[in-house]
Amino acid sequence: MIPRMKTTTIDSEHRATIPGSVPHERFWIIEEENGYRLQRLPKPDKTTKLSREDVIRALHSSKLTFPRDWEEMRADTREP
Repeated sequence: MIPRMKTTTIDSEHRATIPGSVPHERFWIIEEENGYRLQRLPKPDKTTKLSREDVIRALHSSKLTFPRDWEEMRADTREP
């Protein structure tokens, strides 16, 4: 009896369907001398959603703030 190998092809958008995998499953691609090997990565821990207060606190403490107000930035653009 001839052993069967699981194979896959790449579509036009450079995606591959791996037999036995499920959506959103992650793999580590290991390059070897004669090809590639895929190693399944463990699922990441479920993160809890932040509360509204936590989100507001994070926004206020963020360093990503604009040094100028909207009207000053608008004057620098082509908008009248």
